[in-house]
Amino acid sequence: MSYLQYFRYEIGDIVKENEVIAWYDESPMTGIVIKIQRNFYHFYSDMSQTSQDRLTILWLAMPVIEDLPSDLVYLVLRPE
Repeated sequence: MSYLQYFRYEIGDIVKENEVIAWYDESPMTGIVIKIQRNFYHFYSDMSQTSQDRLTILWLAMPVIEDLPSDLVYLVLRPE
């Protein structure tokens, strides 16, 4: 996902890690978004400002909790 595209994750979303950070043998890992800090990261380019959310993710395989920018994961499932 580029910085120009914004996807709004929600608590409870099932996500998978982007191949950029997937380096474990069991990669890419799958996890659940358990906390969100909106507009936590700010990026500046060409006189425009973009931001990303900080996601706290519980990885299911390890189990480990990690904070990541929202562009380092992608949505697998959103519970209804």
